[in-house]
Amino acid sequence: MTLDEDAAAFLRELNAAAADAPSFSELGIIAAREMSQALFTGFVPSTEPACHSENLILEGRDGPIGARLYRPANPVAPERAIPLVVFFHGGGWAMGDLDSYHELVSDLCDRSGIALLSVDYRLAPEHPYPAGLHDCIDSLHWVVRHAASLGVDPTRLGVMGDSAGGNLAAVVAHQLHGGGELAIKAQYLIYPMLDISRPHESYPSRIDWGGGDYLLDLGAIDTTANWYVPDRSIRRDDPAISPLFIEDVSGLPPTFLIAAGHDPLRSENETFVARLKDAGVKTRYRCFKGAIHAFLSFPQFTAAQTARSWLGESMAQLAGD
Repeated sequence: MTLDEDAAAFLRELNAAAADAPSFSELGIIAAREMSQALFTGFVPSTEPACHSENLILEGRDGPIGARLYRPANPVAPERAIPLVVFFHGGGWAMGDLDSYHELVSDLCDRSGIALLSVDYRLAPEHPYPAGLHDCIDSLHWVVRHAASLGVDPTRLGVMGDSAGGNLAAVVAHQLHGGGELAIKAQYLIYPMLDISRPHESYPSRIDWGGGDYLLDLGAIDTTANWYVPDRSIRRDDPAISPLFIEDVSGLPPTFLIAAGHDPLRSENETFVARLKDAGVKTRYRCFKGAIHAFLSFPQFTAAQTARSWLGESMAQLAGD
C-alpha cells in the first residue's frame, strides 16, 4: 500500500518541523490546541466559499452552545425546505473549533447543495464526558424545535463528524435515531474513532500506522482519550463512548463511511462497516488507500477532492428522501 505523493510531501514537511518538538503526550492542552489550530488553518489554502454562513447560539441543557450555520448558494431542491446535516468536528474531543473546520464545512455545503450546522461543543479536559456529547445531542433537538425559523426540513436530518467528531456522530445516531427520539436519515462518518477501550494491539492498523510518522499516533489517542474520560470508574466500552460496541446496530440509519489506508483507525472502521452490512444497514464505504488520517481537511490533496465530491453527492441524496 503506497502513500499518496501529496500526503508523503505533506508528512515530510510536517515531521521535519516537529523533529525537535515534544511528543503529543508531553504537551499540555493549551499547546495541543495551538498546534491543532496551526495545522488545520496554516496548511489549508484560503478560499472564498459560495455558501453563506452565520454564527448562532443554541440552547442546551447546560447552557448556550455555539454553532455556525451554512446555507448553500445553490440549494439542491430550492422548492422545498432544505435538508440539514449537523457536523461535529474532530480533535480528540479536546481540540478543534468552528474556524479550523470552516473551509471543509463550507466546501461540503457548496458541493452538496444542502445546509450544514457545525457545532462548537464543549471540550475536554475542562468538560469531560458526557458534556460534549450532551451538546451534540442537544443541538439536534434544538434544530428540530427551530426548523421552521431556520428554513430546514426536520424530517431530512443527517449527522456527520470526523475522527472524534465521527465518534460523537455515531453515538448521537444510535441514541436518537436508534432510540426512536427523532428521525436521522443518514450518518456520515469520516475516519471515526470508534473504540478507546481495547489495547492498541487489537487493531492491526494502529500498530502499522500509529508510530508517529502518519499524523495521528498512539500517544495522541491515549492522551485525548484520558482527557475525554478521566474517570476510571466509567467503562470505556460503553457504546456512548466507544460506539463499536453498540449491541444492535440494525437500528442505525444509512451510513456513509470514509476511511484512510494509512490511518491507525482504519481497522476499527472496517470492523464497524462489516457489522453494519451484516445487520442489513444500508452502508456505503470508501477507503482511500494512499491517504492519511485527517486528509479531508487538506484540499490540496487529490484524495481529499475525490472524497469531498463523493461525500457531497451522498449528502445531496437527502434532498430526494
